[in-house]
Amino acid sequence: MSGLESSSYAKLQISHAVSKPAIPYVGTVSSALKPDTAVCFQGVVPDNGNKFTINFKAGSSNDIAFHFNPHIGQKLALNSYINGQWQSEESASVNPFTKGAAFNMFVIITAEGYEVYVNGVKHCMFKHRLPAENVSQFEITGDVFIHMLGFIEKWSSTSFFMEKQQIVKVESTSSVQLQMSDPVTNPAIPYVGKIPEGLKPNMAVCIQGTVLAQANDFAVNFKTGPSNGDDVAFHFNPRINRKTALNSFQKRGWQREETASVTPFTKGAAFSLLMAVTAEGYEVNVNGTELCTFKHRIPLENVSVLNIRGDVSINIIGFIRDWRKERFSQ
Repeated sequence: MSGLESSSYAKLQISHAVSKPAIPYVGTVSSALKPDTAVCFQGVVPDNGNKFTINFKAGSSNDIAFHFNPHIGQKLALNSYINGQWQSEESASVNPFTKGAAFNMFVIITAEGYEVYVNGVKHCMFKHRLPAENVSQFEITGDVFIHMLGFIEKWSSTSFFMEKQQIVKVESTSSVQLQMSDPVTNPAIPYVGKIPEGLKPNMAVCIQGTVLAQANDFAVNFKTGPSNGDDVAFHFNPRINRKTALNSFQKRGWQREETASVTPFTKGAAFSLLMAVTAEGYEVNVNGTELCTFKHRIPLENVSVLNIRGDVSINIIGFIRDWRKERFSQ
């Protein structure tokens, strides 16, 4: 058994790990799947990827207990294959996989079915159609590169996904404990994730991370969708040792650029970034100090996706539903 350092919040014990398997891959399940087991996949969708498949195969037959099939940029199909026939197809509402982007995925076996998390966010649930203990093989095919896959034997004893508890307390730079919901820990960069319930006034997004030692720039984008051509309501782009650019992307074109007066990010240094949503715009605090406000150019109700890219590693992303500035500044 080996330990995988996933974040500052948890150390996951990954057993029977397989590193960089050749695709297509067929592997044997080391022991029967049962509730409270999780399967971890870390990988990358190639730049020209169209779709890939992960199958939980049952017994010595060709039966598939769980068929997980992302069609990049289109849909994500869920199904089973029993007695030589595909069954009723289901689909997930959001496709979190993006061409050229890395991902972390956990498939948790529960008494009800297969609970799937992608990049720290609960993605879907597929109810059992065949007994999980019948699953004896994993099959991975298609346009995907897998860095590692492995098993977590006692999922409920881990604290990696704080969504299980719905809330996590994070110490801010002002020594105020912030109540964060829907946290995403240690996401792969570039990161593209749905904003749970969308943006609203009196809400804040908290991002804690580190600027890479050889960094040039990074960006945090509040977008109307996950695709490259979708509008960007707020583009926050620190260019290390130069300036911090603020902008929006609308109708396939960048708009008038603004700049923040100070660039508070340093190569190799950790940071705490808090982006509060007000009726006026996006109010940005870095390491406890107010940096800038970017006025709304696109209605908040159109914003659904958070995107982070560039020379940065992220420890945690979380959402504060009932933001009050005085709590942060006390």
